[in-house]
Amino acid sequence: MFRTSSNPLDVIHDTETLFFLLCKSLGRYLLVYGIEKAGYEGWEIVCDGNYRLDNPDCFSKIDDVITTTRLKVTVHAPYGDLNLATLNDPIWRESIRQICTCIEHASKLTDRVTIHPGYLSPVGKLMPQKVWGLQKEALRQIGKYAQEYSVLACLENMISIKEFLCRVPDELIGMTEELKA
Repeated sequence: MFRTSSNPLDVIHDTETLFFLLCKSLGRYLLVYGIEKAGYEGWEIVCDGNYRLDNPDCFSKIDDVITTTRLKVTVHAPYGDLNLATLNDPIWRESIRQICTCIEHASKLTDRVTIHPGYLSPVGKLMPQKVWGLQKEALRQIGKYAQEYSVLACLENMISIKEFLCRVPDELIGMTEELKA
């Protein structure tokens, strides 16, 4: 049976449907208000996909949400398709560039940015010391950049998948020791 009405909300019978339709029409940023309403104090903005801070429209919407809540904010640097430990030099440089760009934009919102360490590619498995050195050099460059923007770059510990770097405390300590920035 079809029902006609001049008000499209007349056909909504439950709050889940209403919430879904509001999110779809008002945008994904509306979901953030649920974080505060659920009692959480902070929002980690994962800067991949629709939440990239280098996209002016995204940044503006994120900033609008932040200013209308009491949420504390941290930022997680992009990590999709990036690898700070790759032997592929153009990908390595692009990975550093994207994380530094994220840090620059994040500095307007927070003083903390979390970074995923790199991982071993099939070729990288043949040269683990070279990969380790590339990761450390990437962190050195990122740390220096973060310092310029008064941001603390935080290296995330990773889950126990053998290709990931920084899965155990000794690897995290080894990766960050001797870094000046």
